[in-house]
Amino acid sequence: VIKQMVGRELTGMYDKPKVDIGKPVMEVGNLLLDPMGQGISFTVHEGEVLGIAGLMGAGQIRLARALFGIERIYGGDVILKGKPMKISSPGKAVRTGIGLVTENRKEEGLVQLLSVSKNITLTVLDNVSHMGVLSHQAEASIVADKIAKLDIKTPSPKQIVMNLSGGNQQKVVLAKWLAVDPDVMIMCEPTRGIDVGAKAEIYRLIGEMACNGKAVLLISSEIPEVVGMSDRVMVMHSGKVVGELTGAECTQEAVMRLATGGSAVGA
Repeated sequence: VIKQMVGRELTGMYDKPKVDIGKPVMEVGNLLLDPMGQGISFTVHEGEVLGIAGLMGAGQIRLARALFGIERIYGGDVILKGKPMKISSPGKAVRTGIGLVTENRKEEGLVQLLSVSKNITLTVLDNVSHMGVLSHQAEASIVADKIAKLDIKTPSPKQIVMNLSGGNQQKVVLAKWLAVDPDVMIMCEPTRGIDVGAKAEIYRLIGEMACNGKAVLLISSEIPEVVGMSDRVMVMHSGKVVGELTGAECTQEAVMRLATGGSAVGA
């Protein structure tokens, strides 16, 4: 059935390329999402996919939004490529090299009534305009490249984005961030509500970003996805980090055990 849906056979769904892990890109130290909460600390490196798992409401989405300047940070440090940063707004996050794929693409990731073209270039308006005047040639060049690169199925770049399928809408969200080329890509539930073919394309893009030296934070409630695509998995429970898994110890069972408040090793 999957082969007929996609038009080809999908093998190795979670085959992330082997990438040499490089220097630290983002270092988070004792980050407080609540005044009386427990600090969150982690490091993500060049070419690394750090999975962040947890049940709904465990704090992983709040962490992503805080790192992007949407939610308040009450304390702690964020160091990006060796420089301390105070991410006070999404605009500043973008300027410092952070991108965010939100969990709700329809309300937060896209402007539904704008075209595919306008959505893709929302994050790079300075690059496609001069003194406030849009360069249609520059816009068209970026848009054509991203539509081809992500294989976005659309009759035209002028198509209103709300008329695309869920999978193609999500590709437009990713295209918007690939146009920026951030050092850190935070991806919240990147394959929620899309078909298996679009999922495979997004997994390929995650692997490609890692190969290009980007640091990826993959936040997903789909445990097979986060285990299959990540180099390490950090598990959250009740707003705090309760464990980190890597290598052979990183199994779906171990992630679920930690996510539900247990230990990494079963009884």
